[in-house]
Amino acid sequence: MSARLVVVAGTKGGCGKTATASNLAVAAHLEGISAVGVDCDPQESWITWAADRAQAGQQPAVTVIPGRLAGWRDAVAAVPSADLVILDLAPGLERGAETLELRELALAARLTLIPAIPEGPSLRKLADVGAALKHAGADVWFVLNKTIAGRAILEDARGYLSRRGELAGVEIPMRDAIHRAMDAGLAVVEDDGLGGHQQFRELWMLVAAHVGVTAWQAA
Repeated sequence: MSARLVVVAGTKGGCGKTATASNLAVAAHLEGISAVGVDCDPQESWITWAADRAQAGQQPAVTVIPGRLAGWRDAVAAVPSADLVILDLAPGLERGAETLELRELALAARLTLIPAIPEGPSLRKLADVGAALKHAGADVWFVLNKTIAGRAILEDARGYLSRRGELAGVEIPMRDAIHRAMDAGLAVVEDDGLGGHQQFRELWMLVAAHVGVTAWQAA
C-alpha cells in the first residue's frame, strides 16, 4: 500500500476516536498532505462531520468514505490517491472475527491510536486491546483524552497505560470547543483560538513524524 495507514480504534463510544481522526485529517491537509478518511462505524458520525463541513464550505475539504472493519482492504483500495489514510473504527472490538481483522489491520498500519478516557473499567478494556495488538507486533499508542488537570485518577491512568504499552507524549484536555467544533464540521486544530488546538497540533506532529509523512515527502 503506497498510502500510510493510521488507525483510530477503541472498545467503546465516546472516547474521542472521531474527534482524533478529524483533527489529524485537517492537520494533514493544512500542511499540504492529502489525507482521506474511512469511517468504519455504522453510525457514520465521521461521514456526517465531513458532510457538515462541505455544506459550510469550510476549507480544506476532507473526504471521508464509508467502510467496515471486515472489509478494510477493499475500503482502502477504494480510496483516491492519498498520502495518508485514516480509519476510524466502530466501538466494540471484542468479537472473534473482528479481533482477527483488527489485528491484521493494525499490522498493516503505520500506527494505531487508541484514545482512552482516564476511567477504570473502560480504561482496562482499552489497555487490554492495545497490549494484545502490541504483542502481535503492531505499532500502538494510547492517547489520554478528555483529561482534567490535577485529578489524581489521571496519574493513575498514565501509570496503568504505560505498563500496558506506549503512551503518546501529548494528552487531549476536556474542552467544550472540541465538541462544538465537531458539531459544526470543524476541527480545533485549524483555529489557534480554540481550546485543544495546541494539543491536537502536537499530536499531529508526533504522528506525522512517526509514520514518515511530511509536506516535502507528500506525493
